[in-house]
Amino acid sequence: MPRYEGGGRHRLANEREAGLGSSADARIQYRVVDPNTIQSIQDNKAPIATFTIKVGSSSCSLEYQAKLKPGKTEYVSFSQLAGKMERCKSFTLAHHTCTINQAARRG
Repeated sequence: MPRYEGGGRHRLANEREAGLGSSADARIQYRVVDPNTIQSIQDNKAPIATFTIKVGSSSCSLEYQAKLKPGKTEYVSFSQLAGKMERCKSFTLAHHTCTINQAARRG
């Protein structure tokens, strides 16, 4: 069954698993920062987006940072509200969740 975001209006665009190092998409790198932290760095057309996931024994957190490349003045991203790509001067992550699958950790 597909998952939906944005109040159920738009299908989740990107749900996948990946290993560390380079992904099949050369714009994305995964790296281990320390024993409890992994990072995804996505080199997009305008910004470089960094997702940092920190994991504790029973909790986790996600940090997000987007930085425009030199010469770029706006972000381009899919808007869940509008249902299309939008241009904007600033960009923040409006909602995120982080859960630990205890069964996977034991496996």
